[in-house]
Amino acid sequence: MPERAAPRGRAEGRQLKAFHFLRRRRQDGRWYVLVCVPFLAAAAVSLAWPRLHDLRLRYEYRSLRVQQTELLRENRRLRLIRARLQSLRRIEAIARERLGLSDPKPGQIIWVRAQKRANYNGVGR
Repeated sequence: MPERAAPRGRAEGRQLKAFHFLRRRRQDGRWYVLVCVPFLAAAAVSLAWPRLHDLRLRYEYRSLRVQQTELLRENRRLRLIRARLQSLRRIEAIARERLGLSDPKPGQIIWVRAQKRANYNGVGR
């Protein structure tokens, strides 16, 4: 005949209930961890994100300042080139050397009288 399990006493029943309670608490702890870990991760990211963003903005600012300095230097250089090209002496030299132009003689100058200028209404001044 198969042996029967020994009847449980009061103390043994209490131990089983305590065991179930502990087991249930362990499961509740897992739930607590599953809820808290994402919140802690979100808190860590929310604390680290502004610092990383600030660092990225500082690098971008520094590179833009370098670019600005280079562009200002190039702008000055181009202004000097433009001033040289627009120099009246240079234009006169090109006109004399390349185009063969010379100063007009007194008989070559013809004065033309201009008509009265019209203002914006079309009426003369």
